Amino acid sequence: DGDPPPPHSPFSAIWDTGATQSAITQRVVDDCGLAPIDLTEVHGIGGPQWAEVYLVNVALPNSVEFTAVEVTKVEPLGDFNVLIGMDIIHEGDFAVTSPGGHTQFTFRIPSQADINFVVEDRWARVKSLIGQAGFAVGIGAAAAILIQWLLST
Repeated sequence: DGDPPPPHSPFSAIWDTGATQSAITQRVVDDCGLAPIDLTEVHGIGGPQWAEVYLVNVALPNSVEFTAVEVTKVEPLGDFNVLIGMDIIHEGDFAVTSPGGHTQFTFRIPSQADINFVVEDRWARVKSLIGQAGFAVGIGAAAAILIQWLLST
């Protein structure tokens, strides 16, 4: 249709991998003039309760946008007004790292790779073992070292 897109309203968000669905606070409802589209039962820390359902568009700082996302209204979230749940997180790659003690996260869509730090660490150790064995010992010895290491982990 020819309707212009709704204006963007910035809100602080918290990412919650323990939440199955994204949510908003009353401030978002009021600031955006939203009307509920449904009522649903949600299960949170305080047990089951009924919550209003709203339809929103979510635009992330990295220019990723989700349209027509069903969110529930929750109680205030401290300094945050939007909770990003697994309904959005599962659409892409989400990683948390802490280089130098500074925790940060990153998110991308579409998902581009399997991120597995255990496998990456094992491959790094295998490469190190092969390097320690040196090229002089040949492929057979390196393979024997690799097999021995895999059996011991």
